[in-house]
Parts: sequence; structure tokens; C-alpha cells
Amino acid sequence: MGENKNCKFDKQILALVGNGFDISMLEKLHWVKTRYDDFYNYLHDYHLDNIKDNKLYKEMNELKGKQEGKQEDKQEDKQEDKQKEMNWSDFENILQDKFKNVQNDTGGSKQASDRTDEWLNALNELTDIFYEFLNEVVGEKQLLSVRKLSKNGKLAKNSIECFLKDLEKLKNQPLTIKNGDKFKFDFINFNYTMLLDNYMFLDLEQFNPHPYINGESNLDIADNINGYLYNYRNLIHHVNGNQYIRDSMVFGYTLQDYQYSEKKGKNVVMHKPFLGNYDVLYEDMIKNANCIIIFGMSFGKTDSWWWNKIYERLKCKNDNCELIIYWYKNDDNVDDDNVIDNVIKKFLNIVWDNFNESEKDRFSKNEEDKKKIFSDEVKDKIHVYPFKNSEDHYFLGTNLEDN
Repeated sequence: MGENKNCKFDKQILALVGNGFDISMLEKLHWVKTRYDDFYNYLHDYHLDNIKDNKLYKEMNELKGKQEGKQEDKQEDKQEDKQKEMNWSDFENILQDKFKNVQNDTGGSKQASDRTDEWLNALNELTDIFYEFLNEVVGEKQLLSVRKLSKNGKLAKNSIECFLKDLEKLKNQPLTIKNGDKFKFDFINFNYTMLLDNYMFLDLEQFNPHPYINGESNLDIADNINGYLYNYRNLIHHVNGNQYIRDSMVFGYTLQDYQYSEKKGKNVVMHKPFLGNYDVLYEDMIKNANCIIIFGMSFGKTDSWWWNKIYERLKCKNDNCELIIYWYKNDDNVDDDNVIDNVIKKFLNIVWDNFNESEKDRFSKNEEDKKKIFSDEVKDKIHVYPFKNSEDHYFLGTNLEDN
């Protein structure tokens, strides 16, 4: 039986997956990780002579020095220190900061064009090395190891069938499933590697697409609840390109809509929604989702297109959607309630900060009320799942309890 394109899905679940997933898999298998600071060390150890004059590398180096100084001066807030440590060498943030002045030049001057070319050339040089780095760190051995781990533990199947067990641990149940529901799962892979693709591939040892002669059930979700997954061969979407096609790899940031409409020419080549054709490929996935999951991602400004679109989807009153955020908890001294509150605030703050003043005014003309109204619109639809390691959750985890 092929996919029924006229089928109305009962549950459309959209998962956004970031580098936290890759890190957890490589850590589980004791391989080198793919953090940006790992890439910086690779640059320094193997390519320093070639890139020491690269403008972007110089900025990364300067930011590294500043961050190390801050960490020596202040160590009270371990969670914030960890977040900063993970992001200090994120060269997309450097690009966004450095391109601000160029974007403010609406006249398209020769000087602005030259400055754009300088940063693009620096980025291209580092992207070549990043391509080499990824294919050394995540090669055939690593991909086969993740494939074996997933197949032996039926982890791909568990991610779809058993993630409701994760939701049982939340204070409020965000998703109601009934027998016979038709599912569509989409994974937006923000990683360049193919680790998630290998982990989530539903091979026949894990998953039989059509186990019964009569009926469409192929998911055993809970006691007396079966369902049908339609797109079992089209789960993963690489929004930023992949490690095997150098020129598919996208680096950039998100311009606010009003900036994008005003800026032309070379300035938009750093605009990730433009480069990735987001409006065409992914906006409907968000609009149609009943449940959105964020896993292994920090709320960086470079991906603010996604955060704003998710907020608008949650705000829709006619067709309910819930957001579930899986969040790595690196400090045992912080209780879960504090983690949950902080994560919700982080998400709402990044959305709010990306609004221009006219967008903020739509909530209220009263300065004191507008952000409260903005938050109250959606905060009850945001659920946070704190975890310590990959065995703490079924969804994209290594929990083998049911096997």
C-alpha cells in the first residue's frame, strides 16, 4: 500500500533536531564530538598556518580569549557558563554581528560590497575545512556504529512508538492519541552529519510497514492503541545541507522580515531562510503540526525564523498545537522546576527580541503589558523535558527498557 496523498493525518509531529543529538550519540560511542569548539581545536591543530590570517578565525580567536577570561572571573552560574562555552566559537553568530554594518548600507556601495566579499571569502575558506573535519569525525565507522546501536536497541521505532512514555513524566499531557490515528513524523535535521538519518532509518528488523493483511496499523503505541505511520521512508529533512555535498552546507543567520524585504543583493546570501527555501519547504510543516518537538538545540538568534514561526503556530486558537522541549540538564544542583521555567523564558525571550517595535505593539500599546500578553498567549502550551543523559528518554535516546 503506497502513501495516500489525500489522507488527512490525525497527528502531524514535527521534530527539530540540533547538534545536541550528534554529541549524545558520539559521546555514547566514545567518539570525538562535533561541537564548534572541537572544530576550533581542529583548525588550530591542523590548519593554523593556512588560516591564521582568516578574518573569521581571528574573530573566533578573540572571542575565545574573552570567554576564557569571563569564566576565570565568574563561576557561580554553571548552567549559563556551560551555555556560553558551547557557543563561543559559533561563527554564525560572529557573521551576524559583523554583517550588521553591511546590512545598514541600503545603497549597495562598492565599499559595502567589498566588505561582504571579504567575509564570504573567509567563510568559504573555513567551510572547506569544516567539510573535511566533519567527514573525519563522522565517517563510515561512526555512522555504522550508530546504525548498529539503533537497530539492536530498536531505537528508531522506540522514538516514534514510545515517546508518549516520555510525555507521561510531564506535568500536563500535551498530546492525546486515540486508536487508529494516522501519523506523519517529520524530522528537521539542523546537523550536517548523517547520524540522525542512520539512527532513525526504519529497517525491516525494527519496523514492518504493513504487518497485517487487513487494516492499516503499523504502530503499537500503547495498550489497545495502534496507529499508522505513513511517511516511514521520508522522515528526515536536512535544512542546512549535509556533510557529503560541500556546497549544500549552509551557514548564515536570520534577518528580520522587514530587514529582508529592504535589503537586496549580496546581503541576502547570508539569510538562511532564503538559502534554505524555508517558506516553500518547511512553513507548512509548522502550520500543520499538532505537536512540535525541539531536541538538542539552543535558542540561538541565527535560527530565529523557526522560533518565530513556532510561536505563531502555538498562538493559533482554532487548531491546537503543543511544544515539547527536550533540554539537557548539566547541573544536578538545579531542580527540574527551575530548569523548566528558565527554558520557557529562553524560548519566549528569543522570539520577543526578534520582533520589531510594530510587532510588539500588536499585543498592547501599554509598555508594561505587552510582553506579559505575548507570553500568556502560549506559555501553557510549552512543555520541557529535562534529562541528564541519553538513557533518560525514549525519543532519540538510548533507553532500552522495553527491549
